[in-house]
Amino acid sequence: MARTRKKKTRATKRRAAARGRKPARKTPAAKPRKTRSRKAASRTGARKTARKTPRKPAARRSRGDVMGEGNYSAARRFRKSETAFVDRNRARIHDMGEAAQTAMKSAEGAELRAAEAEAASHSHAPSAE
Repeated sequence: MARTRKKKTRATKRRAAARGRKPARKTPAAKPRKTRSRKAASRTGARKTARKTPRKPAARRSRGDVMGEGNYSAARRFRKSETAFVDRNRARIHDMGEAAQTAMKSAEGAELRAAEAEAASHSHAPSAE
Protein backbone atom coordinates (compact mmCIF):
# COMPACT_ATOMS: atom_id res chain seq x y z
CA MET A 1 0.00 0.00 0.00
CA ALA A 2 1.37 3.39 -1.06
CA ARG A 3 1.77 6.04 1.50
CA THR A 4 -0.28 9.23 0.80
CA ARG A 5 1.16 12.64 1.40
CA LYS A 6 -0.40 14.79 4.06
CA LYS A 7 -1.31 18.37 3.27
CA LYS A 8 1.11 20.68 5.02
CA THR A 9 -0.51 22.79 7.66
CA ARG A 10 0.79 25.94 9.27
CA ALA A 11 2.12 23.96 12.19
CA THR A 12 4.00 21.62 9.87
CA LYS A 13 5.51 24.57 8.04
CA ARG A 14 6.56 26.18 11.36
CA ARG A 15 8.25 22.99 12.54
CA ALA A 16 10.11 22.70 9.23
CA ALA A 17 11.26 26.29 9.51
CA ALA A 18 12.42 25.72 13.10
CA ARG A 19 14.57 22.79 11.93
CA GLY A 20 16.17 25.00 9.32
CA ARG A 21 14.43 23.51 6.35
CA LYS A 22 12.30 25.45 3.93
CA PRO A 23 8.90 24.09 2.96
CA ALA A 24 8.41 23.06 -0.65
CA ARG A 25 7.63 25.98 -2.96
CA LYS A 26 4.42 25.99 -4.90
CA THR A 27 5.51 28.73 -7.31
CA PRO A 28 8.12 28.17 -10.00
CA ALA A 29 11.65 29.31 -9.28
CA ALA A 30 12.70 32.83 -10.26
CA LYS A 31 14.43 33.39 -13.57
CA PRO A 32 18.21 33.27 -13.42
CA ARG A 33 19.97 36.62 -13.40
CA LYS A 34 21.86 37.95 -16.36
CA THR A 35 25.57 37.31 -16.16
CA ARG A 36 26.73 40.88 -16.67
CA SER A 37 25.26 44.14 -15.49
CA ARG A 38 24.57 46.97 -17.90
CA LYS A 39 27.53 48.93 -16.62
CA ALA A 40 29.89 46.01 -17.18
CA ALA A 41 28.47 45.42 -20.63
CA SER A 42 29.01 49.04 -21.60
CA ARG A 43 32.62 48.92 -20.39
CA THR A 44 33.43 45.91 -22.52
CA GLY A 45 32.04 47.55 -25.63
CA ALA A 46 28.99 45.34 -26.00
CA ARG A 47 26.29 47.03 -28.04
CA LYS A 48 22.57 46.61 -28.15
CA THR A 49 21.28 44.61 -31.05
CA ALA A 50 18.98 46.18 -33.61
CA ARG A 51 15.35 46.45 -32.64
CA LYS A 52 13.38 43.55 -34.11
CA THR A 53 10.05 45.38 -34.42
CA PRO A 54 10.06 48.79 -36.07
CA ARG A 55 8.83 51.71 -33.99
CA LYS A 56 5.43 53.17 -34.69
CA PRO A 57 5.52 56.53 -36.47
CA ALA A 58 4.82 59.51 -34.23
CA ALA A 59 1.19 60.56 -34.10
CA ARG A 60 0.60 63.50 -36.39
CA ARG A 61 -1.63 66.38 -35.53
CA SER A 62 -4.90 66.43 -37.35
CA ARG A 63 -5.93 69.33 -39.50
CA GLY A 64 -8.67 70.21 -36.99
CA ASP A 65 -6.55 72.74 -35.05
CA VAL A 66 -8.83 72.42 -32.02
CA MET A 67 -6.87 70.88 -29.21
CA GLY A 68 -8.13 70.91 -25.68
CA GLU A 69 -9.44 74.36 -24.95
CA GLY A 70 -8.86 76.28 -28.16
CA ASN A 71 -7.72 76.70 -31.73
CA TYR A 72 -3.96 77.24 -31.62
CA SER A 73 -3.51 78.43 -35.19
CA ALA A 74 -6.38 80.95 -34.91
CA ALA A 75 -4.92 82.30 -31.67
CA ARG A 76 -1.52 82.61 -33.35
CA ARG A 77 -3.02 84.50 -36.31
CA PHE A 78 -4.92 86.83 -33.97
CA ARG A 79 -1.81 87.65 -31.91
CA LYS A 80 0.19 88.26 -35.05
CA SER A 81 -2.41 90.62 -36.55
CA GLU A 82 -2.84 92.54 -33.26
CA THR A 83 0.92 92.97 -32.91
CA ALA A 84 1.17 94.14 -36.52
CA PHE A 85 -1.66 96.68 -35.96
CA VAL A 86 0.04 98.11 -32.87
CA ASP A 87 3.41 98.29 -34.65
CA ARG A 88 1.87 100.08 -37.66
CA ASN A 89 -0.17 102.58 -35.63
CA ARG A 90 1.98 103.11 -32.56
CA ALA A 91 2.10 106.90 -33.00
CA ARG A 92 -1.63 107.22 -33.78
CA ILE A 93 -3.15 104.93 -31.12
CA HIS A 94 -3.64 107.74 -28.58
CA ASP A 95 -5.39 109.91 -31.18
CA MET A 96 -7.59 106.96 -32.25
CA GLY A 97 -8.71 106.48 -28.64
CA GLU A 98 -9.61 110.14 -28.26
CA ALA A 99 -11.55 110.08 -31.56
CA ALA A 100 -13.54 107.05 -30.37
CA GLN A 101 -14.29 108.76 -27.06
CA THR A 102 -15.66 111.88 -28.79
CA ALA A 103 -17.70 109.72 -31.18
CA MET A 104 -19.34 107.95 -28.22
CA LYS A 105 -20.31 111.31 -26.70
CA SER A 106 -21.74 112.69 -29.96
CA ALA A 107 -25.03 111.84 -31.70
CA GLU A 108 -23.28 108.88 -33.31
CA GLY A 109 -22.79 107.34 -29.81
CA ALA A 110 -26.29 105.85 -29.62
CA GLU A 111 -25.80 104.10 -32.95
CA LEU A 112 -22.39 102.77 -31.82
CA ARG A 113 -23.83 101.45 -28.54
CA ALA A 114 -26.66 99.68 -30.45
CA ALA A 115 -24.13 98.05 -32.76
CA GLU A 116 -22.07 96.97 -29.73
CA ALA A 117 -25.15 95.42 -28.09
CA GLU A 118 -26.02 93.52 -31.27
CA ALA A 119 -22.49 92.18 -31.56
CA ALA A 120 -22.57 91.11 -27.89
CA SER A 121 -25.82 89.20 -28.48
CA HIS A 122 -24.01 87.00 -31.06
CA SER A 123 -21.16 86.27 -28.67
CA HIS A 124 -20.87 83.02 -26.71
CA ALA A 125 -19.03 84.77 -23.91
CA PRO A 126 -20.94 86.00 -20.83
CA SER A 127 -21.70 89.72 -20.84
CA ALA A 128 -19.21 92.00 -19.12
CA GLU A 129 -21.94 94.11 -17.53
